Amino acid sequence: MAQKKSKKAEDPGILQIEEELSIGNIEKIYKTILDALKKEDVQEINFKSSSQIDLSGIQLIESIKKTFAQKGKEFRVHLNLPSSYIDLLINTGFSSYINLITQL
Repeated sequence: MAQKKSKKAEDPGILQIEEELSIGNIEKIYKTILDALKKEDVQEINFKSSSQIDLSGIQLIESIKKTFAQKGKEFRVHLNLPSSYIDLLINTGFSSYINLITQL
């Protein structure tokens, strides 16, 4: 289940995504993000409860990056991943635009 939250009134919009970043959830997550972009000024996507990511999840993040760029927006992505996943993201070059704030 996804929901938009804001830490403080002056903070950017934060979209909370509860689903894992895996192929079974990608379509639903992508639709949720696009819907939120149409309605709100989302600047941060939090996958805090997601402890896994597969190739489709990485591709989704790349697609989100392009969608935000087309709209002239910057964004942050927060993930809660084990160090082995973080190493994979770093070694494949995807860490350059992902702000990994939490590690298991």
